Amino acid sequence: MKPKQIFTLIELLIVIAIIAILAGMLLPALNKARQKSQQISCASQLRQMGLAVQGYAGDNGDWLPYDGKNWYAPDKLGKYLNAYLNTSGPSRNVKMFVCLSDVIPLAQRSANSSKFFVGLPTGGYDYLPLSYGINTVLVGDTGNSWYTPHKIVQVKRPTMTLLMGDASQRDISNGNIVIFRHIKFQANTVFVDGHVNALTTVISWSNGSGQAFWEAGGTK
Repeated sequence: MKPKQIFTLIELLIVIAIIAILAGMLLPALNKARQKSQQISCASQLRQMGLAVQGYAGDNGDWLPYDGKNWYAPDKLGKYLNAYLNTSGPSRNVKMFVCLSDVIPLAQRSANSSKFFVGLPTGGYDYLPLSYGINTVLVGDTGNSWYTPHKIVQVKRPTMTLLMGDASQRDISNGNIVIFRHIKFQANTVFVDGHVNALTTVISWSNGSGQAFWEAGGTK
């Protein structure tokens, strides 16, 4: 009868080293795939938000949701998303408002900016996070007379005008609020025409296309 083969310590160490090398090669690829999947999920949520804005405008004389800082409320886009954050009752489908790539702890968020004390779907009240913001330069802000409401028909270049996107707070009024949280430092955004795009930079007002990007202006 042949004697049993027994791994020597050196052979065992070689096997462990090979496994470690393979894991080191595989983990970055798996992490990149996970990040890409999260970005796709985020883009899908923003696409639904863009459609919700279209639905809102269709029921409100073509107006974009004025004073859109509360765009997540039941009487704003919540009705069309079948998801909302509710300050006076249970919220619904709250995962819609959180990007999977948004890992900022709740304790580090600002109240009434990127987290809100709302009714929980299961009852009771607590703070819930928000990962997205709406372009208040376009939809208007009752707290700033410079930001006036617009109808969709007034937007001359809807393919260029920002509607919503990854943000550090609920209202986007400048490029510093947009968060590049995805792979290759990209930020998911949805435009007035409904298309979703991953940006690596945000056009400033000083740029020639700035008015078209932020507001309804610009030439066709």
